[in-house]
Amino acid sequence: MFVPLYIKTNNSILSSLIKIDELISYAKKVSNTTPLFGNRRSHACNATRHAQKPNYQKVKLDNGQTVVMTARELRTLKKNAAN
Repeated sequence: MFVPLYIKTNNSILSSLIKIDELISYAKKVSNTTPLFGNRRSHACNATRHAQKPNYQKVKLDNGQTVVMTARELRTLKKNAAN
């Protein structure tokens, strides 16, 4: 079930559709983003495993709940709310 909610960040209010079931617990992680894995390569072509982790941010909703989402998702919500 999708319910429209308002997200408040930096004194701006965004309207977005977020699953209400996912907002039950404190600081619930909304996104399914996982780290990207690869190798760092030196000049000698040595391979060292490396992970690029997502940029998770805490966002406080108008109803007082805290949600964790990536900075890219937050930027996309701001962009879509402006239209």
